[in-house]
Amino acid sequence: MRYNSNQVKLLFPEYGRNVLVQPPKPTIWHRLLEQVSDPMVIMLIVAAVISGITSTIQGESIADVFIIMAVVVINSVLGVYQESKAEEAIEALQKMTAATSKVLRDGRKVVIPSSELVPGDVIILEAGDAVPADGRILEETALEVIEASLTGESLPVKKGGDLLPEDVALAEKKNMVFMGTIVSYGNCRAIVTATGLATELGKISGMIRHSPAPPPLKIKLEQLAKRQAILVFAISIVVFILDASRGSPLMDSLITAIALAVAGVPEALPFIVTLALAFGTQAMARKNAIIRRLPAVETLGSTTVICTDKTGTLTTGEMTLREIQTHRKVDVEGSGYTPTGSFLEKGEKIDPLSEDLAGLLQIGALCN
Repeated sequence: MRYNSNQVKLLFPEYGRNVLVQPPKPTIWHRLLEQVSDPMVIMLIVAAVISGITSTIQGESIADVFIIMAVVVINSVLGVYQESKAEEAIEALQKMTAATSKVLRDGRKVVIPSSELVPGDVIILEAGDAVPADGRILEETALEVIEASLTGESLPVKKGGDLLPEDVALAEKKNMVFMGTIVSYGNCRAIVTATGLATELGKISGMIRHSPAPPPLKIKLEQLAKRQAILVFAISIVVFILDASRGSPLMDSLITAIALAVAGVPEALPFIVTLALAFGTQAMARKNAIIRRLPAVETLGSTTVICTDKTGTLTTGEMTLREIQTHRKVDVEGSGYTPTGSFLEKGEKIDPLSEDLAGLLQIGALCN
């Protein structure tokens, strides 16, 4: 089926846009609430309230209350500002790298945002294209598709337009192309059968949607806040009992215990943590890494091992030798499986079959 632009607009309300559901963007009030709901910040607010009450009873200055609340406000504003900047940068990148598709519209081939595809559209796929939606192959030429992201199979799968039973397994649907896979060879025309959450990838996305685990730093700070609160509360009670047992007025003993509790709260800790994380996000930004949430900086820093199935999933399924290290460093030119390029040492061409390289290359060839 070949749609025109007006027909497509009428289909959007029925099928929606061809995108996987994204979590709603938090409002600025939600961001502020997240900052204030931190256990350490809650301790500061409680300390400020208690300090204000005791200072008022004693007729003393409430400057401490303003100082503590200023720390809370600055800490919250800094956190919200930093995360908002990261969110804006990510949105800008997404707009720059928005996926497009070649589709037959208004009787001709046009390039449109992949989000505007609807079931019934005829898409044109060529080698190197990411498949934008699930589709039934109409015609193809030597078509091979990498389906590692969907089935885990790293080798390209040959596709065709033959009729198959309806109950065939997903990995055996040779007459279909699926969203999120990559065309590695050949070309085809396919009619879109499913978009967005109705695709096979969308169904998986719907099943695994859950709240992310809290960052390690947040867990540690929550544990610290709980231990601190218990410790301060226990010491304050002991001080109150000891002071009252010595004959001091109960109100004076209570005020002394409360003052000790307020003094035991580390007012500067949340601010220092937020400031350190903000500097960390700036350092990562200079290395072209955008951190959406401040605590993620510490999470990334505490990571020791990253496991990923690279070939066929994050790349085109080709392993290319770029550098050889023995007692010397040799750079290797060329790309893919084409036998062209040179071996360079300190910028000078060398013979790859000389000295230690010949044996090393032979070992690599025999192990391949």
